[in-house]
Amino acid sequence: MPVRTAVTLNVYDLVEANEYIAPLGLGIFHSGVEIAGKEFSYASGSGVFSASPRQAPGAKFRESIDMGFFEGSFQEAHRLAYSLSSYYTGDAYNLLTRNCNTYADEVCQVLLGKPIPAYVNRMAYLGSFLSCLVPATVTDRAPVGDDPSASSRITNGTPQRVYTPFTGSGQSVGGNKDTPSSSESSALADRREKVRLAALRRSEQGQ
Repeated sequence: MPVRTAVTLNVYDLVEANEYIAPLGLGIFHSGVEIAGKEFSYASGSGVFSASPRQAPGAKFRESIDMGFFEGSFQEAHRLAYSLSSYYTGDAYNLLTRNCNTYADEVCQVLLGKPIPAYVNRMAYLGSFLSCLVPATVTDRAPVGDDPSASSRITNGTPQRVYTPFTGSGQSVGGNKDTPSSSESSALADRREKVRLAALRRSEQGQ
């Protein structure tokens, strides 16, 4: 009987305002991919890491979304989730273009061939169109990471509480902070497809 592994997306609120704007399809969220008792995520400094599911310190758990089943063992799924660490390094984090949600999306694309729900990273996507106006010192810090200055934010002149930053115990492989060019994005897409197809071939051989 073929081995299948459940894949779940865990979504967390990073600001209390999500309670009011989430019904509009907006919000500021952190996410991680749960695979067989481990939740994989990405943050500045730590890079790709795994932790206990639905327990990201400092972030408020919102919901779990069943993404589907990976056609293979959980060990292989874990390896594939970690394999993206060469691109998602601790020093390559960008709040708008390379964050925990884009990592979660990559993992789901590799394992399942499908993206995460668009609303999870919509605010960052919209913000990327104005990235030239945002200082690098801001985009290089993760709201869920090891930077204490991320624990508060000003909106319309009023301090708004943001859940305390979360530090993951992952490993950094090294990299750069540049936004990927179209050629880099294409290369990443090709690599992602090769990884997924290789996993499927290994799964078929083991049947």
